[in-house]
Amino acid sequence: MREAPPPAPLLCLTTSYPRAPHDAAGSFVAHLNARFAEAGWAPRVVCLGPSAAPLARCPLYGFPLRAARAFGGLSGAGGAPDWLQRHPAAALAAAPLSALSLARALAAERAPPAGGAAGGAAGARVAHWLLPCALLPARGPAAHVSYAHGGDVALLETLPGGRALARLIDGRAARAGGALCFVSDDLRARFEGLLGAPLQAQGAVLPMGVDAPRPCARYEEALRARAGGRLVIATVGRLTPLKGLDVLAEALAALPAEARAGVLWLAAGEGPERARLEGLIARHALPAQLLGHLAPPQRDALLRVAAVLAQPSRRVGARVEGSPVALMEAAAAGCAVVCTRAGGAPALAAQLAPAGGAWVVEEGDPRALRDALRAALHAAHEGGGGGGGASARALRAEVAAVGARWLWSALGPAHAALLASALSASR
Repeated sequence: MREAPPPAPLLCLTTSYPRAPHDAAGSFVAHLNARFAEAGWAPRVVCLGPSAAPLARCPLYGFPLRAARAFGGLSGAGGAPDWLQRHPAAALAAAPLSALSLARALAAERAPPAGGAAGGAAGARVAHWLLPCALLPARGPAAHVSYAHGGDVALLETLPGGRALARLIDGRAARAGGALCFVSDDLRARFEGLLGAPLQAQGAVLPMGVDAPRPCARYEEALRARAGGRLVIATVGRLTPLKGLDVLAEALAALPAEARAGVLWLAAGEGPERARLEGLIARHALPAQLLGHLAPPQRDALLRVAAVLAQPSRRVGARVEGSPVALMEAAAAGCAVVCTRAGGAPALAAQLAPAGGAWVVEEGDPRALRDALRAALHAAHEGGGGGGGASARALRAEVAAVGARWLWSALGPAHAALLASALSASR
């Protein structure tokens, strides 16, 4: 009987990676590595962290990891894009130093260990966030697939010389036979806008996936008791200006009193906007509760209980959400969504629209958001046909059927096929 071939080595270079089992920072990179492992690769990770770590095991899935020190707040809980926006002057020093630190860790990963054996050999390479990962020197394999997630494209749009850097990234990928993968059509269009021409490199649009829902039954029961028969509007994500939750607060404040009495806004997440949101909730006497950070099973329970997920994101400077993971998680749970025409959300919503599970409004418009929420809540309660009960369950089933296309079980093979295609083109 022929033995199975050993896993092919894969080097993953990223600026963000989870440091605890439920750490959201870069968790989708870890999940993607798990899908690559299922496809026969053996991932090793080089990433930025609060301090350098010569070699360790990733807390999620246990892949070998080498951490480089990030300077400033680039590895903080708030995420690099938020810190860069709040501290542009400090970023002028911190970002280049962090990129240099990451390059040194990459060089160490490629160097032979004591004893002379080839260490860290990688048959292929993936890079997450175009800046700086797609530009770092490649010892051994080139970055066969470089992923753009949103903050990197926004950075290129704002940096002096960003257009030249975009052309350098594209040209380098084209010469190596590699691919550039964007998590939304919006990001690809914006990157090509920087180029002023179509991509030279192989291009692809594939969102990061989500896990199948595994709700915590006890937490779901507690949330239903808390709702007390009211229809739940859920939000999931960091409490930052990008999420537009202040607009949601204004939309709920504009509801008639009798409609407001029948809903409850439950917000999962933490962030710098918490105090402001608490003030808006108190000022308008809104039926709302801030739940703080939730573990994935608790988040899935919230989405199971919710009648609708609100995703009122907006553009903040050049930044806008790439492909909102919360929207895909909600759809996988069968939860209808109301989102704004910002970033990659409308493209996802367009796939849910035929099932009657999505409403899209202009960003920053509380009254349009209010009206869409009322329509979505009615459809979620009545199933869109006035029947209630079974009709509402049928609507959730239709939404979940569409959401299944964003599960890792469906998207993982597509990412693996893209890597195989790029690797073949580079030979």
